[in-house]
Amino acid sequence: DVSPAAIFVIPGLTRNPRRYLLKRGFRLGGRNDNSSHLAFSLLSSYPDPSMSTIVTTGIREQAAHIVAGAAHVRIDGACLHDLAVRLASAPTPSWDSDLHFSDDTERTAAYFLVLDAANFCFWPSEFFVTYKEKTYGRKDGYCALAVAFKRAFEEGMPLWDAKMLGGLNEEDLRQILRGEGEVPLFDERLANLRNLGQTLIERYGGSVINLLEKCGYEAPRIAEELAGNFSAFRDVRTWQGQTFTPNKRAQIFVSDLAGAFGEKG
Repeated sequence: DVSPAAIFVIPGLTRNPRRYLLKRGFRLGGRNDNSSHLAFSLLSSYPDPSMSTIVTTGIREQAAHIVAGAAHVRIDGACLHDLAVRLASAPTPSWDSDLHFSDDTERTAAYFLVLDAANFCFWPSEFFVTYKEKTYGRKDGYCALAVAFKRAFEEGMPLWDAKMLGGLNEEDLRQILRGEGEVPLFDERLANLRNLGQTLIERYGGSVINLLEKCGYEAPRIAEELAGNFSAFRDVRTWQGQTFTPNKRAQIFVSDLAGAFGEKG
């Protein structure tokens, strides 16, 4: 992950915003060009638009500070306005049900909580997973991670059980992520998943639904709850001596729930 030059909150945007924009005619720099490093924090639609300020106000203020001090990145205001106008009329991408687990139950919510807690840094090593005769991860390590956890849920590995998750061992996680190569930062992912289970037990009676109900199923409150109570979702970065909290994965979890359940409760 890179320190964000700008953060856009766009309901329902695809997980791969770079590909999304390229398909729609936008010209972006190369993957190693700092001008193309934009962080997209995803939130679902809010029942009350004013609720968005709970999460986004701090993020926007932090992003403004980074933009003001950036040495190698600049934002073209006119092009940014054009981008916003074009995205406002663009259709919401269809949800990829082949990539993600879904059974319209609490297990679906648990799946995305598990997946998003482990969703970070897929370089420099290569990590591929073959699922139903198709290999994932050659272009995006996230896809390999998503289908690996989907496979585990379908095989009956009870990752929806907070007690099992809190005591997850190295052997179990290697079995879950079996494929070609190894996902980088394996130990950090294992620690995140254990913390996930332990915190669910300590604060929410072991239930993802209890967490969502506590937040009234409101997107900003869910993101705040995750970032405030789970180390896996406490997204903190330091830049020029100051601490920033983009809370990226917490917001992605909310977006994933909206996509999986068709933006319905």
